[in-house]
Amino acid sequence: MSGEAEERHEAAAPRWLLIVRGDREALYGQLRLAFAGSPVVQVILDRRHAERRRRALPVTVDQRRGDRRWPALSPAERDLWEHAGFRLVLRSHEIEVFETGG
Repeated sequence: MSGEAEERHEAAAPRWLLIVRGDREALYGQLRLAFAGSPVVQVILDRRHAERRRRALPVTVDQRRGDRRWPALSPAERDLWEHAGFRLVLRSHEIEVFETGG
């Protein structure tokens, strides 16, 4: 991305990600409505169920651009994730969000 295009992308990207557990679709809908139109918060549904890489054969070269996983959750963050059903994350330029249509 060129410098100017990168600046436009960062300016347009919400600053906060509110990630809702995949089994909390009603909460996801409520939060999407509550933050609709917010330029600083993006609400997403966590659809991960398992590791994406399912090959039986080991991969010789990891082609990912570094570790993109979230840092380990603190006990308080894990409690919030388990009981409230969401996590609030400050978005950095390394975080890419992919949502399915629908």
